[in-house]
Amino acid sequence: MNNVCGSFIEKDVKGRHFYRANTELDEMTDSWRFPHILITNDGFRYANIKKTVAEIAVDEDEYGQPVVEKWQIYSHRFEIAYRG
Repeated sequence: MNNVCGSFIEKDVKGRHFYRANTELDEMTDSWRFPHILITNDGFRYANIKKTVAEIAVDEDEYGQPVVEKWQIYSHRFEIAYRG
């Protein structure tokens, strides 16, 4: 995990998730307004991590708009560290 800036626990799964700042903003993702990248086992997802809710872009609809899941979260931590 590179440049992790935070983590949280999803209430339903009870697993800790890590995320970083979305520094790869392009025309598509900038219009979606997802300032974070959630690090997953199979890659990443664009996200907006708030204090108690994480909005995760899990897919794209036929119009190119994000399909968003909202996760209830807790134990939100800001880590600002490098993980190798």
